[in-house]
Amino acid sequence: MFQRNYEPTALPSAPTQPQIYKITAKSVSLSWQSSSHSGHSTIRSYTIEYFSPEWPKTLPGWVILADNIPPNLNSFTIENLQPDTYYMFVVRARNEQGYGPPSQASDLVRTAFEQNQFISSNKNSNEILEKALTGEI
Repeated sequence: MFQRNYEPTALPSAPTQPQIYKITAKSVSLSWQSSSHSGHSTIRSYTIEYFSPEWPKTLPGWVILADNIPPNLNSFTIENLQPDTYYMFVVRARNEQGYGPPSQASDLVRTAFEQNQFISSNKNSNEILEKALTGEI
């Protein structure tokens, strides 16, 4: 089966590099500016992809994280990330002809460290920590 390739001007250009404005242990909030060229039709949606250099080599690389983000939104909060982990993000615009090229990758960001709940809430946390460090636990 053959598929027609669109000329490059038919697709939207890349949005601006995503800027990170909030980082927690399990989420990252980012914003971007719209594509400077929408192509041969209006922008229908945005897609966010992400990557972590800490992922096992068996993973495919960049993964679609969110699709069909409305074109009037230029920010998004990514949730359910792993604490204390590095991530990078790109944004793509989509029009009727398809997806344009990705934005420049965001800066490499690291989610915050999340302190273990049972140690911080346990009144014997020093004893537990001591046993863990000496190998008793």
